[in-house]
Amino acid sequence: MSEPRWESRYRLFESGTSIIPDPFLELEQEVGHKPQGLWFTPSPTDWTEWCEENMPHWLEGKTLGWLDVDLSRMLVISEPGALLEFTARFLDSEMEKRMRLLGVRSIVSFNIDWRAVAEQYDGIEIAPYQWGLRLDERCHWYYTWDVASGCVWRRRSVRESR
Repeated sequence: MSEPRWESRYRLFESGTSIIPDPFLELEQEVGHKPQGLWFTPSPTDWTEWCEENMPHWLEGKTLGWLDVDLSRMLVISEPGALLEFTARFLDSEMEKRMRLLGVRSIVSFNIDWRAVAEQYDGIEIAPYQWGLRLDERCHWYYTWDVASGCVWRRRSVRESR
């Protein structure tokens, strides 16, 4: 596949095919560490380098493609304070309350209510990667994000793919 001249508007994604897979878009969101949708990275190398070093089999049989996403419809987080604000705003407080009543305080209790996020946004992008918060107990859910990345769950926010 020929790559477009790198421009900041393009995002790298991987798929089993060369087109955007429909099942990844228009999904109902749930409570958890990560949203459901089409994942991408704003860096042309972060994801592939991470996979090659940590999980090379994740790239086997995958096609890499390029997205042009409409960031005006998405939540864009680019600094630590914004990530902490997002966590405080969208932390699944009901699950947190239930876990505390049971006396449990663990990574399991730190889930984001992606349903609430999806009511306001078509996706999310967190870039650059917020290394200082990777192990921060205020946002345990973020530990599962390995590189600067994003996820789009509504097709209308994808302007172009190739």
